[in-house]
Formats: sequence, structure tokens, C-alpha cells
Amino acid sequence: MLHGQRGRCRPAGVGPLRTASSGVDIRPWQAGDEAQWDAFVDQHGAATPYHASAWLKSVEHAYRHPNQSLLAFQRDSVVGVAPACQFNRPLGKPTLCCQPFCDTGHILSADQKIHDALKNALADQARTIGATQLTYRASDTDPTDQPPAPGAKVQMRLALPDDPATLLASFKSKLRSQIRKAEKNGLTVSTATDDAHLDAFYRIMAVNMRKLGSPVHSRQWFASVRNHYCQRCAITIVWHGTVPIGAGLVLRSRSLISIPWASTLASHNPLAPNMLLYWTILAQACQEEAGSFDFGRSTVDEGTYKFKQQWGAKPVNLYCYHGHPDAFAPVLWQQEEAITSVRAWVIDAWSKLPLPLTNWAGPRIRKYISL
Repeated sequence: MLHGQRGRCRPAGVGPLRTASSGVDIRPWQAGDEAQWDAFVDQHGAATPYHASAWLKSVEHAYRHPNQSLLAFQRDSVVGVAPACQFNRPLGKPTLCCQPFCDTGHILSADQKIHDALKNALADQARTIGATQLTYRASDTDPTDQPPAPGAKVQMRLALPDDPATLLASFKSKLRSQIRKAEKNGLTVSTATDDAHLDAFYRIMAVNMRKLGSPVHSRQWFASVRNHYCQRCAITIVWHGTVPIGAGLVLRSRSLISIPWASTLASHNPLAPNMLLYWTILAQACQEEAGSFDFGRSTVDEGTYKFKQQWGAKPVNLYCYHGHPDAFAPVLWQQEEAITSVRAWVIDAWSKLPLPLTNWAGPRIRKYISL
């Protein structure tokens, strides 16, 4: 089972959007829904950190994409949620996006009937706000039993023991030696959420995203995520002396820790900062009894897939849909078509622009790229 602006949310006190055939009342998000939304999400086994109300609030606060999420009720109790944002682009009609800037934003529900009712209500909500496109991303809960096809997009997850020593002992000797190499090279690590750590993280992200030829998120976006997630967010920095050379930002739900962003400076990669970065974060996740660690999205058999695989991570199927609301039917996520010559030229040109320029222009573009 998948778990997976021209319109405004109705003001408080307005009745449900619809009563579904399943016998549940479904209505749009209203101010003050955070507590009951998060209470339902926290107890749901298929929830990810991206299902928290903090993600919705971060999107709206940093980029002004309105929250258009739906809640399903039975006898005044929440029995399902469908996170969604109205994703606005200049000179075009809005898209209803579930969820922007992450791998998954699937429906969480108490049973399949409620799931289907929320799925239908999402299509209705898209039409209500004047959206001709609906974007939906979902994931399974557990690793797939079948080897994913080459080119498939999957999420890489690792089941965690409670003890970091147990996890370390499960690694192959080559991986353990790479971790020790970073330590022998004198690299150190710190974890916090203060402005100094956020600034160090952002400097590394900005350099790396320019190198990849991709617009970087705004610093305000990362600050909003940090501020809304509070204790469920952590920033880890790898230092070479006083120079930050690696960084990762992690988010936590009740039983899953995800790392949506991680980067190292290529100039310092011979020191193995990425190995120390991931080991530190994984060890901390074990100590916090997280249960499972989400390495994020990868394309099967490509470099990042193999990097995550060496830590013991297993592939979890991802699903997606982007199209007209009336045809809403998520399918297994496959690699995008080959990069066109024009896109390749844009990527190459962007990677050569001055960093101050990409730091200024990047966020103004990135807010309109939903993935």
C-alpha cells in the first residue's frame, strides 16, 4: 500500500470539505491544527520527518507556498492526513504538490478506505485552487524484496541497532578503515543548531551546489527548517582545524532520522570528511534509538547509491505522479530522461559563475523547483 494561489484554506469554524463514502469528514488545514496533526503523524508507522507540520510551516514561511493540506476526521479524531502545498510559479497556474523539496509527502491514514478518500480529496483540492497539475511523491515503509531495476529512484534506509559499536562492527573492514583515516587526518566534528553551525553548513552547501550546476536554497529556508523542527533538527559539521569542510542537516520523526542535505568540499575529500560525517550522524542516531536511518533518494547503481549501500542501507521503493488531478495514479519512480544539450550547457555555465552571484540568484530560482 502506498503511504505513502488562487484559493485559500477555509477559515476556522467552516464545515468539512466533504464527507467521503468511507464515513470520514475531510477538510483543509486550518490555523491551530498543528497539535492534532503532529499527534497523528507521530503515532503512524509510515511517517517520515517530512510529514511533520514543521515542514509545511517551513515551506510557507521561507517561500510563501500556501499550505493546502487535508485532514480526515472520525468522531472529532484525526484518522488521516494528506500534506500538500500550493506551489506557485510566475506566470502560470499553481500546482498542488505533496510535498515540495523532499522525496515523499504521501498520505498517512488509519486504513485503506481513508487513504483512498484522501486521495480523491486531493484531486478535488487541486481543482478548488485552480491547479491543473498535481505532484505526489510516496514511499514504501520497508525495503523491497526484489532488486530494483537499473535507473529506478529509491530511498536508501538502514535499520539501526541501539549501540554504535554494534553498527561499527557490522561494517566491512574497508569502511572502518576509511572512518579511521578521517580521524587520523585530524578531522573533528561538532553538532549543534546555532547560527555558527547553520552558517558553516550553508557555506559548504552553496559551494557544492554551484559545483553541481544547481541553484542553492536560500539560507532563510534552512533557518526556517531549523527553527520549526527545533529539537528534531541537528546540524553536524566536520572541521579541518577551524575550516568547515563537511556538513549535514538531519531531521527526526518518532522512529526515523533522515538526512535531506549533506555536502563536503571537494578540495578536502582526500581527508575523507564524508566518512566521518556519516559515521558521526549514524552513531548519534543509534544512541538516540532512532530505529531507522534514511540516507535519501538515489538512482539504482549510480555513485550515491553505492556509497549508501556500503553502510548497509537497503532500497525502499519510491513512487511519483505529476499530471492532471483527474488521472492521479502514482507509479514507481524512474530516472528522468537523459540531460539535453541545452540543460547540460546551463549546468556547466552555472558551475562557472561567481559564488556571490549564484548565492544571490540561486534561491530566487530554487523556490520554484519543487524537488
